[in-house]
Amino acid sequence: RSMAMTEVNLSDNTLPSIARFTLDGSTANKAHQINLRAADSATKVTVRFDDADGKIAFETSGDSIHANHIVITKDSPTEISIAPGPHGNRVSKFYVASATTGTAVSIVCECGP
Repeated sequence: RSMAMTEVNLSDNTLPSIARFTLDGSTANKAHQINLRAADSATKVTVRFDDADGKIAFETSGDSIHANHIVITKDSPTEISIAPGPHGNRVSKFYVASATTGTAVSIVCECGP
């Protein structure tokens, strides 16, 4: 039986908002849910994996990162636009993981062009 998924809440009061944390130390590819609590005003997210390559997805397979993911090379800040789509839809959460346990992750959520 797996443990509950770890959730990281980015600030809903202040942008930019920064979170720095370490992924699960015992289970590779375990997804961590990133909640964009300022989703109605945030327009971009930057993700950086410090120690090893990481993965970003918008869905999971149970507690694991979904097969439909993007690999992010370690030490390579990657920016993702989260601006609303044509119907006003906006991403309010996404998932990060790594095949290497205990990988450090930094995330910045902000308003910007």
